[in-house]
Amino acid sequence: MRILVIAVFNSLNMVNRMFEGEKHELEMTSNWEKGFTLAVHNTYNLVILDRKLPKIDGLACVKELRENNIMIPILMLTANNSDKDLYDTLEAGNGDYLIKPFTYSEFMGKVRTLLPESKAPRVMKLSFNDLHLDPITHRAWRNDKEFKLTEMESMLLEYLMLKPNQVLTRDMISNYVWGKIFCDYTNKINVHINHLRNKIDRGTERKYIHTVLKCGYTLKAT
Repeated sequence: MRILVIAVFNSLNMVNRMFEGEKHELEMTSNWEKGFTLAVHNTYNLVILDRKLPKIDGLACVKELRENNIMIPILMLTANNSDKDLYDTLEAGNGDYLIKPFTYSEFMGKVRTLLPESKAPRVMKLSFNDLHLDPITHRAWRNDKEFKLTEMESMLLEYLMLKPNQVLTRDMISNYVWGKIFCDYTNKINVHINHLRNKIDRGTERKYIHTVLKCGYTLKAT
């Protein structure tokens, strides 16, 4: 797999050490202009991008990549850990984020989840009453109102819609969406559930996403 890393010097060294012994082909730079040129003129399976680059915010970099139809997964490295910062990071179009400092297992877990060979095939379209989801484009509709979802929100809604009226535990959700079970996943899942609810349930009489106390979540019509 070919991976492009655009990060500050310390992060470049850290990422390079993480990939020691792996068989991926890395291209690394701390210069955004050079990184953008590489992304435009080459084919990569993953971009690893620092949130704080010299003279530019990583979110602006993501926007520029997406506006140029570079839709490969992006793993954002960030030191920000507030709910708003993490949500903004995902909403920008990243595949996932990783909060510094991180361990080898955390890093490689994210990388392996985002690489194409580890992705499960996406179904073309899912429907539940008046709710519809296209997992390929991460778009959802309800009562003809369209919502643009982050990749994680899309996978979370996909899982709920694949198993309507069933209780999905946090371990089940964590394993499906992130490809592993987290020891401390409560805040991560809550953030995505809350933002997903705000998109598809807000302003409607029938709520679809429900919390099952001390267990998990379910998708059902009430």
